[in-house]
Amino acid sequence: MPELFADVSSHNRADISYIADLGAKGVVVKATEGTTYQNEKALTQTQTGLKSGIQVHLYHYAQFQNYQQAINEANYFHNFAKELGFSGNCVMVADVEAPEIQYTDTWHNTDTFLKRLIELGWPKVALYSMASWFWASKLPTDYPLWVANYGVSQPGVDNAAAWQHTSNFNGLNLDMSYDFTGLFTTEQFGATSGNAASQVGQPVNPDDVITITAGDAVGFHADGNIIDGSFNTLQKGKQFKSSGIKYIAGEPQYLIGADFYVPQSYTDQAGIVTIRGPRDAGLRSVDQNGNGWRLSEYYFKGQSQWKVLNTKLINDHLFYQISDLDYMDSDSVHGSGK
Repeated sequence: MPELFADVSSHNRADISYIADLGAKGVVVKATEGTTYQNEKALTQTQTGLKSGIQVHLYHYAQFQNYQQAINEANYFHNFAKELGFSGNCVMVADVEAPEIQYTDTWHNTDTFLKRLIELGWPKVALYSMASWFWASKLPTDYPLWVANYGVSQPGVDNAAAWQHTSNFNGLNLDMSYDFTGLFTTEQFGATSGNAASQVGQPVNPDDVITITAGDAVGFHADGNIIDGSFNTLQKGKQFKSSGIKYIAGEPQYLIGADFYVPQSYTDQAGIVTIRGPRDAGLRSVDQNGNGWRLSEYYFKGQSQWKVLNTKLINDHLFYQISDLDYMDSDSVHGSGK
């Protein structure tokens, strides 16, 4: 049975948490139109959608009539999506239906727009339009297709990923669609995998200073033996400069003195990794075999923090698992001293 998802714009309520109560598992929020319009409710709509537990994605209403306008609109959509706090972890949709563009080269302009989004670091894109535009071959069909077609028993377009079947769901003046593939209703990824990498924060000034947050912290030697009396040094609230990370006694530990390590679980970095470097610089993740994921540096930016799912030694070197398929080198994170 396909899952339900809605789409909203400034014509809908700012607080869209009610959509979850209707049984929908996702929502696509209008972000931009052309290169001059931004949905003033988009921030509240995306935030209330996320807080309600549904998947949240974005769409752009296209006005492009040539190649350069398509590029400009993709850049505009990209920039506003970033302002809203998204970073590759949502589906970016081209809404191509404006009457004034129907006699332009919509096929190639749309293809240009979507390829530009992918180039900018949004690997999940989709295309929305009316069934009649697909029937008339106005649009490319090698992207996930979201088809609007009302009053019928099926979308009417082969291999449609989703079908918008009503604009007045439950009498609420709300567009509602069926998701046939899970694209809009299952958790999307931070960079490469089928499940999300979970971004948990962005510190203002990350460096290699770690803070003890546990009241019972103890230190270790590199050989895994506990340092006698180390709890007197590792008092809650104290800060230490770390010059390295090593896997000791079954977990990552920070080197804070000569053969003196403190477990990460006793610090402000417990359960997370903080990517090193400036905010505008990204670092590439790898797969479980140590092979770099193309474009992952668009998502894992300096100063961002990510929930750790596990740790793994790859070629005898410590990596943090931050999504189903993404692993981050311990040399690339807070505390490594690199």
